[in-house]
Amino acid sequence: MAGWSVKDGTRSPLVISALKRATTSVPIVMTENLDPVGMRFVASLAQPGGNITGTTDMEVELTGKRLQLLKELVPRLRRVAVIHNPSNPANMAAWRVAESMAPTLGIQAFAVDIKSPDQIDTDRANKPQSSAVAQFERDVLRERTVAGLAAAKRRGERFGRRPALTPAQVREAKAMVKRGDSPSHVARILRIGRSTLYRALQETR
Repeated sequence: MAGWSVKDGTRSPLVISALKRATTSVPIVMTENLDPVGMRFVASLAQPGGNITGTTDMEVELTGKRLQLLKELVPRLRRVAVIHNPSNPANMAAWRVAESMAPTLGIQAFAVDIKSPDQIDTDRANKPQSSAVAQFERDVLRERTVAGLAAAKRRGERFGRRPALTPAQVREAKAMVKRGDSPSHVARILRIGRSTLYRALQETR
C-alpha cells in the first residue's frame, strides 16, 4: 500500500493536517514532529491509532524539564528568554508550557519571536537575549562565589579586613602608652591612624 512520509520539521504540521483531512486509510509517516499529541495527529505516543505514525523529538514534553534543570543549575535564576517561531504550532505549544511553568519555579519567561534569520538584529532584537545571558552569567558567578566561600570557611579560613596591627605591635603600643607617650606619637611611630590605635587597644583589653 502506498503512503506519505512528511519530513520537513517547519512546515510538516500544516502538511500533516492537510493529509489527515484528505484520508483516513493511507498510512502517513511523520518525522521530527514536535507535538503530535497536542496537535491531535495521534491519540497518544504509546498508541497513536488511526493512520498516522512516526517519530517526535518531544520538544513540548521536554520544555518543562529543561526549565527545571536550568533552575537546578542556577538556583537564583530569575529571567529566561524563549526564542521561538510564532507561526509554528509546535513552537507555540512549547512556549505555552514554558510560560505556564516558569512562575512555579520563580522564573519570568518572555518570548522572543523569530520567524526568519532576517529578523535577527544584533543591535536591537537580540537585546532581550543578551540581557538573559548576562543575568545567567551573573547568577552562575554568584553561585560559584557563595559555594567557594562556604568551602573555604569549612577549611577554617577567615575573611574580612586583616588586623592593622600584629599582636607584637599591639604590645609595643600598649607599652609606649603606659610609659607616657602620647597616642599621636605612638600612631606616628607605628604608621597608623589614631582611630586604628584606639580600636586595637580597646579590643585587647
